[in-house]
Amino acid sequence: MGLAGLSEVAEMANVTKQVVINWRTRFEDFPSPVVELAAGPVWLREDINDWLKNRKENLAKPTNDQIDRLKGSGDILGVIYLLSLATDSAGFKDWLVKQLGIEVNPHVFNGYMFALSTLIRLLHMALDLDFSLDLTEDFTFSRARFYGAPIAEVPNSCEKAILLRNVNQAARKLLNTKSWAQIEQQAKEFDKMVTVPFQRISTVTTLRLPKVTPDYETAVNFIGQWHMHLFLHDTRRGYPHGYLQPMLNERLEKERLDEAFDGYKLTVQYLWFRLLGNEFHRSIAANIHKATNWREFDQYYRPIQHELIDPKEKVTHLFGGFNTLIGANNGAKQKISELLQPQAKEQPLPLGKDLQRRFLWYDIELIDASSTVFNGVMAFISILNGLVVLRTRSNNPEHILVMRVKHPAGGTINGRPKFDYSYGILIEGYGNLGISDYSGWLLFFDCCGDYSGFAGSQHAMAEQEIQLHLKQKSIEMHEVTVEKDKFIKSMQGKLLSTTKDVMHEAVQTKSDLLLEGNRLGAARGVLLELLGMRHYYKNHSGTLRIEWSFERIGQEIDLLIGSADQLTFVECKKPGISNPISQVNKLKDKVKTLLSSEEFIKEWQVTSGVRSALAFAVWDRPALNVFNTLKKTGVDVLILSSEAEKAGIGQKAREHLKLALDADKSKPKLIRDEFFKL
Repeated sequence: MGLAGLSEVAEMANVTKQVVINWRTRFEDFPSPVVELAAGPVWLREDINDWLKNRKENLAKPTNDQIDRLKGSGDILGVIYLLSLATDSAGFKDWLVKQLGIEVNPHVFNGYMFALSTLIRLLHMALDLDFSLDLTEDFTFSRARFYGAPIAEVPNSCEKAILLRNVNQAARKLLNTKSWAQIEQQAKEFDKMVTVPFQRISTVTTLRLPKVTPDYETAVNFIGQWHMHLFLHDTRRGYPHGYLQPMLNERLEKERLDEAFDGYKLTVQYLWFRLLGNEFHRSIAANIHKATNWREFDQYYRPIQHELIDPKEKVTHLFGGFNTLIGANNGAKQKISELLQPQAKEQPLPLGKDLQRRFLWYDIELIDASSTVFNGVMAFISILNGLVVLRTRSNNPEHILVMRVKHPAGGTINGRPKFDYSYGILIEGYGNLGISDYSGWLLFFDCCGDYSGFAGSQHAMAEQEIQLHLKQKSIEMHEVTVEKDKFIKSMQGKLLSTTKDVMHEAVQTKSDLLLEGNRLGAARGVLLELLGMRHYYKNHSGTLRIEWSFERIGQEIDLLIGSADQLTFVECKKPGISNPISQVNKLKDKVKTLLSSEEFIKEWQVTSGVRSALAFAVWDRPALNVFNTLKKTGVDVLILSSEAEKAGIGQKAREHLKLALDADKSKPKLIRDEFFKL
């Protein structure tokens, strides 16, 4: 089964990642990911290929501007432009009074600040995805982004980390403002620290389509409108699409979202007023203030797309964002040089978070070598040398990461403190597509000391080997000092099973749970089919033939219902129908194969007067876009929960059915802490 992350999907389609993000929101039939990781969504490659094949005629061929994604700076500059408009709180308040007759109040203030927060998060995303400024990135930052570590806990280890931390620090000062009386001064400080440096980039840029966007202001206006539409107007989830960012963790409570709505919609409408100028009052955007909740606000998404975005895409031939409308020239990075200096100091972290950061948020296989020898220093040296040889053979210039953990042993020897030692090696393993990271640490725990005979000789042997590899520049050495018990307690959530008995029990339990999960899945499918059979028997008065799990000439149909004038082919689907178009096509292919078979025609007495029908049987109503897509393709959707209620199945029985058919709630789970307790 082939998987693809955001970068791989972009490469498959020969577009940018931003284009894929746009497709995911813009096209209702875009495949649903199989999983959402901290690093981003993951799809089945088959689903993406099917979608691209079906959409081929409707997707514009990428232009050179789209392919030249490494030099586009438009996303950054477009969001900066929006921020410069939004932080004009005096202009916003004046517009509210003159245009809408609304006096500012704390309720509007909450939503205004929420809109500012969303824009700042968009800036974080644009900077994180940018290549045009040639900002350095290191392994620590890349790993933090993959894991989803909060940016405030990421070290100043490279230019991109420093930049994002500085912007985050300035943003937190602005977003901590509590009243209208304070906001103007705080906005000026933010503009001085963040907005103005980025605006200076405009002096070293090139307009890619000067006939369409003849000046810088027109270009950033185009880009700003695109971001407004995609990230601020898509609120189908109950909050703005652009709000959630992996390294800016924050829970969104319903109460807060409800309080923020009015001020948010007014702020967005004000931004459209500034962007559209004289065209605003003739635009659909002039009615945004009439929305009473997030769902109604989201209904402006399509009209704004058709009225404001589609024409711009048509004239620019850019159908996935306008990042490349503005290209950064040499010297762009120098324009923001002050933001590349570590202004946000690294604050001390709690021991657990500090250790997780030092171990790069990876899991640790702790090998207890406190009472044995073979699995201590000798094993550490053997594995270290083996990894060095493998790297050399494969011409891999990357250093092997080694961790020295010093544990205070109490007392002194020759006037210095005594220590016990653990040594760790990062074993790196990645998926072929780069979307999976299977790496982790082998930690040879408490394997030697620097104060006694044999333990001291083991320590000397380990250090001698380390120094040899440091001299050869084949390893990168890190060190931390922590008491043994505090290390175990603080890192418990990252430590894997350590003894044979515990590991055996965990492996056996996982196997049992997997078997049980498979049995539950099979039982769930049978239950759906039985409910479907019950529906057709109860709702048909004439002669009816029903085949359950019908299989002929290599084609399997969950339910096949035959009457005098119709054959109904029914597929019973589990919760969450992914890529409905592909699912429908597969069912149609099965039906076509069966109806072209003489064996099938004879068995079911198919004549020219017998019509065929397709149906999907599901327990709960699918998502609205999936439901509408299925209806458009001519597939009937049988919602068995509703049918069960109509059929007179009691409330208690329906609750039991719902529990059985809810994949997430009924799936057995393994709690790791059950197998690792201090």
